[in-house]
Amino acid sequence: MQLVVDSPSFGAAPLLRELRQPFAFNHFKRAVLGDRHVPGEPQTAEVMAVFSQVGMKNCMDDRTWTGWFSDQPPTAGKKAVANLDRYFDKLRRLGYPAALSPGAPPSSFYADLTDTGLVEQLLRRTKAKRAIKELLYRASVYKATSPCHLHLDAIECASLYFEGGEVACDQLKAIAAQRVLELIYERWKPGQGSVYKELPSSLKIRWDRSDDQGKESIRQFFAELIPDRFEVRMSEAPSPDWIGVGANRDFAASDIHKALFLLAADVDFLVAERFDAWVLDLVSAGIAAYALAQTNPGAWEPFGLSPTCRYWNGIRALFFSAEQYLDVEEHLARPFSRAGGEFTDDVERNLLAARASYWNWLEGLGLSARKISDLAGFASLYPQVFVGTSAGCGN
Repeated sequence: MQLVVDSPSFGAAPLLRELRQPFAFNHFKRAVLGDRHVPGEPQTAEVMAVFSQVGMKNCMDDRTWTGWFSDQPPTAGKKAVANLDRYFDKLRRLGYPAALSPGAPPSSFYADLTDTGLVEQLLRRTKAKRAIKELLYRASVYKATSPCHLHLDAIECASLYFEGGEVACDQLKAIAAQRVLELIYERWKPGQGSVYKELPSSLKIRWDRSDDQGKESIRQFFAELIPDRFEVRMSEAPSPDWIGVGANRDFAASDIHKALFLLAADVDFLVAERFDAWVLDLVSAGIAAYALAQTNPGAWEPFGLSPTCRYWNGIRALFFSAEQYLDVEEHLARPFSRAGGEFTDDVERNLLAARASYWNWLEGLGLSARKISDLAGFASLYPQVFVGTSAGCGN
């Protein structure tokens, strides 16, 4: 038996040219040009100069690069995209600090952005007699290269729509969305999440923000302790106050969007890189939860959303509704309180700052909240409220 997706647009990643390619090429350009980066513009001469500086002058054709930023870009060739990863691989071999920092793109970062993804892997043909079992297996072994890749996976889950084939669209969408939620949960699972070792300790953040006198004071404080635990405290993994924000430490993967929503109350944890990591995974979890709800008729009531859906709807409203349509009381305060948290001024400030941070991040990649809303299909619910058009999912 073969899993056949009856759609000509699924020969590669479903949103390859609409989302993945613009994301990848703007991401690369921003990484190499820094403050000179102009989102959505090829800046061909400057990019070619960057390649030349590390001895890769002939690795990229300027017409190819410029074409990727055109109104109707061609599908990027694998060899051409591989040169973006080769650039950072070469910087690492040469010992450039920018390529050795924790935020530098890992190997295959750009190839994985444009050539694969969770939904693309699920849509590949199979000769398995039990297609669902094969899909569940593929999902279970899938690992996203980075939170950026996971974010695009979530958007593709929500946008997925097709007719025909051995497996219904809702079945495949549910498998994909559940896997995205599981992967985000694995990052943020209380006490065991992989994200914590990637984030700076509270002492490290305080140290980085201190002047020389402040650093001397910190060092003197620890020197007076026996034993001196300065190095231990500098490298220890931070941990959110899940109980303090109203979340159950034993929450399930399916509730990760709710837990991350409540985490807005932990003002001590959400600082520096921790805040940035939280924002992206919060949005990804909200989109994935929405995609999963699309496959569950019980999530929708005759006159609106069921109570269990109001958390992702709050996330949706925060990040994807036009400013004049964001009702703080309805979209944020009520679901936050219903989830078990206390909606304070600090919570509101954190959530609105998260909105601004996400929008700025998208803008730097040549994208917008309106674009993501259209792709994810949010506008199909209440077109007059949501950013974007009234096009349905998958359009």
